[in-house]
Amino acid sequence: NDGKEFVYQKERDSVLELSDIMDEEGYLKITMFELRSLFNFNNISEEIRIKMYPILLGLYDITSNELKRLQADEIIKSEYEKLSKDLNNGSANNTSGVNDLDENSINRILLNLTQNHPTQYVQGMADIVSTIYLLYPGQEALVYNISLKMFDDLRLRDNFREDQKGITHNLDILSILTEILMPSLMKKLKEINAENFVYVYKMFLVLFT
Repeated sequence: NDGKEFVYQKERDSVLELSDIMDEEGYLKITMFELRSLFNFNNISEEIRIKMYPILLGLYDITSNELKRLQADEIIKSEYEKLSKDLNNGSANNTSGVNDLDENSINRILLNLTQNHPTQYVQGMADIVSTIYLLYPGQEALVYNISLKMFDDLRLRDNFREDQKGITHNLDILSILTEILMPSLMKKLKEINAENFVYVYKMFLVLFT
């Protein structure tokens, strides 16, 4: 990333080794476009996913190396501890006894995400945060910041609005895409009066059963 040519200049549909896209110092050897294309193809190792999600979400600069990301982590932890203290959440540094999930950490993260925000906690938020936590067990501050990026920068929080405008809008788009890409499926759904995508997943369950 210092002005020289990148290692890869086209979409790549399969990368399993972190060393294929990152050098020993932690500098990326590919562009952001190429990095995104890897995730689009969904054929990369879990190690790469864990390493790249924060970069893709803009938590770390794409030009950073491992040292700079560790320095950024310290700032992230400090800010998160201050946020938790301000919200009277107790210690934000509980990393002991982590097996599958640390329930206290999940609760604290959700409280930080929703307290003092117009969109309060809604059922389903915990499913998203806990899934991220599984990738980064014990790293409460990192999980919070990744969740925050997803909720606000990627507008995932809109799906939890009380007026349901966010999720309704997304489902309308999904309906249009289905009509274009899978017309036979949409025809079947209309035949059984199941084209309302708010309830379509229940109809899928009924059909498969």
